[in-house]
Amino acid sequence: MRKLLFWILVAAAAAIGALALGLVWGHHLAEAPVPEPAMGVVETFVLDDRTVLAVLSEASDLVTIRESYITDGHLTSHKDLWGVTIPFTTDDTYVALHGTIGYGIDLSRVTVEVDDRHQIIYLALPAPQVIFNELEEGDTVSEVLHDSRLTETTMEEYTAFVDGLKREQETLLMNDPAFRTRVTEQTQDVLTELLHKADPTAAYVVIYR
Repeated sequence: MRKLLFWILVAAAAAIGALALGLVWGHHLAEAPVPEPAMGVVETFVLDDRTVLAVLSEASDLVTIRESYITDGHLTSHKDLWGVTIPFTTDDTYVALHGTIGYGIDLSRVTVEVDDRHQIIYLALPAPQVIFNELEEGDTVSEVLHDSRLTETTMEEYTAFVDGLKREQETLLMNDPAFRTRVTEQTQDVLTELLHKADPTAAYVVIYR
């Protein structure tokens, strides 16, 4: 009976000791600090097309070539009878214009493809287009050479004539291959330099398609 009581006491003491050891170890784990990331580990940056377009958006004014022009013409109106101009019915107004055409590309239509593995940016540019055509108002000449009382030249006719002279200058530029090449080359130079100066894209090679 005494031996049985002895072993019961030994087992109880062992259980109490194990419980105490478990509580101490659990408290130690709870207070142990969470290990911090190893020093020198850097997040990998992946360049996307939105970042490239954000950089390019700053170049809107830089990719526009401004070309001045001077042009003139005669606005005439008259009355006809059976296909023949009636004498003394002709109005003749001489018009001379000095303007500036802005010719470039729409940056919102640039197509971007990024090869992040090889660090290459591929750009496809839209065709150049007229961005603006503005007149130097102080240099516009309008002189009436013949004013017939039988014919009235309206303001609508005058406005349409001036717009026609402006469109003719746009067409001359757009049909000039050398000018279009100059616009494209200048645009590429500006965009390439801009991308090489911006931090996110500085290490990338720019290729135009």
